[in-house]
Amino acid sequence: MTSRLQFFPLLLILVLSLAVLGACADNGDDSDEPTASDVVEQAADAFDDLNSANFELDIDGTIGIDAEGMISLGAVSGEIARPADARADASVIFGGSSVSLEMVASDGEMFMRNLLTGNWERAPSDLQYDPARIFDEDEGIAAIIDQLEDIELEGEDSVGGTDAFHLTGRVDTPAVTALAGDFFESEQLDVDIWVAQDDYRLLRVVLHDTEAEDPMSWELSLSDHDEPVDIDVPELE
Repeated sequence: MTSRLQFFPLLLILVLSLAVLGACADNGDDSDEPTASDVVEQAADAFDDLNSANFELDIDGTIGIDAEGMISLGAVSGEIARPADARADASVIFGGSSVSLEMVASDGEMFMRNLLTGNWERAPSDLQYDPARIFDEDEGIAAIIDQLEDIELEGEDSVGGTDAFHLTGRVDTPAVTALAGDFFESEQLDVDIWVAQDDYRLLRVVLHDTEAEDPMSWELSLSDHDEPVDIDVPELE
């Protein structure tokens, strides 16, 4: 009888120890899950280290890119490289028709292929779109990330087969005007961001003007991060 009585306290100690260890393990798992702030901070650092990428821009709305408003931007794809180089094929609306416009940006200078002659020339001074601005520290994607408010981690998602964190937030419209254009009506925009889970590289940024009379959106996707790109300044004819 005595041996049994001595056994029960020992058994109780073992059971309690296992319970404590299990609780510690659970807490450890929770602490490994990143917060929204963690993901945004890591994404900002990864973007700062990014030197080149392919990009695609889709616009649901009308963005005029010249002073007269005769040319509006529809969609763009191309390559970007630091510090301020880009090659882009843009779908624009000109004279009521959709046409393809080739652009090259290099070190603050913009070039475009003339829609009529097909020759390369310097872009008009009133051209209001520069794809290389994506990498601009003060007016590009970095500025949008830095000024995000009300950030929430919505959960996990997939972008082009890449496991991603999906975040939402809001940003003041003036923070995006230089990059996205002055076509949003609301003072603040809703923002969706997708960040790769493995290395926190930025995959997609979407700006929504849901409070506008006609809701508009601006969607930028990045791929082939840090892959070599070939951007040459065109010869003028």
